[in-house]
Amino acid sequence: MPTQKRPVFSICVPSCNRGRKAWHLVERLLPEMDDDWELLVLDNASHEETEFYDQIRMLAATETRLVYIRHPFNRAFHGNYLASLTTARAPWILLCSDEDWPNLATMRALLPVMRAKNNLGVLRGTVAPNPADQDKAGFIRQDGFFAAGDEALLHYGLTNTYMTGTLYHLALVSEKGLLERLRTGLEANHIYPHLYLELLIASQCDIMTTAAVVATKGEPQRAGSNAGQTARYHSTYSFGNRIDQVVALRDALVEAVNLVRQPFDRDLFLTMYLRLCSHSFWQLLHNSR
Repeated sequence: MPTQKRPVFSICVPSCNRGRKAWHLVERLLPEMDDDWELLVLDNASHEETEFYDQIRMLAATETRLVYIRHPFNRAFHGNYLASLTTARAPWILLCSDEDWPNLATMRALLPVMRAKNNLGVLRGTVAPNPADQDKAGFIRQDGFFAAGDEALLHYGLTNTYMTGTLYHLALVSEKGLLERLRTGLEANHIYPHLYLELLIASQCDIMTTAAVVATKGEPQRAGSNAGQTARYHSTYSFGNRIDQVVALRDALVEAVNLVRQPFDRDLFLTMYLRLCSHSFWQLLHNSR
């Protein structure tokens, strides 16, 4: 069973029907991890590649740094994302897809920097492209620090659509009641729950970005069949979902701007809303299907 001692850092890996990738990630990370770190694998009721999840489960029974959780039903991505945040035991966590590779040396260097900033809610690092597929770009960031409120929303809000490489000050986010807000608004923001949460965080907490590579993209793998799931549209990237996202994120912006100050700052909201519209219409033209 996992140790009761609270870890100082958690790596959270939501996973579904990609047990081979999750197992290879566990095999690679555990030898490099510090003794007071946690590796949390959340299996979203997988029905494919289950033999690899069984290996993770068996190893977790004796490896105190590894925690394996299998949900009794498929919570979809947004439900597994929330479970990552509510299950992790460390004050600081990293979100990572099971197909990507965290850079633990970078984590080690960044942790003291993050701890020194009391109101830091998010640190977003660079995700390097897959060395075997240089045609597909990574997610490059520049070094930056944005104070909570207007500055963090304007310079960081609506920019982070890729989950891997985001570090959260989970203790601070929970203390400010933002996890509970995420829980309440989760279904409306099921496509990009992390984008929603980070808008809320930016309204209340400082944000940092870094050029340091916190992870490398792995080889993508389709998550398998969607048996037992229902969806309004056939794809996350469909026209219908893109339009729904505009409405959901508009409401998220109202909520975030309300948290910044009262009375409601219409200029801040309108600036953010115009950015949302511009980005969304670009996605509709180039990345919808």
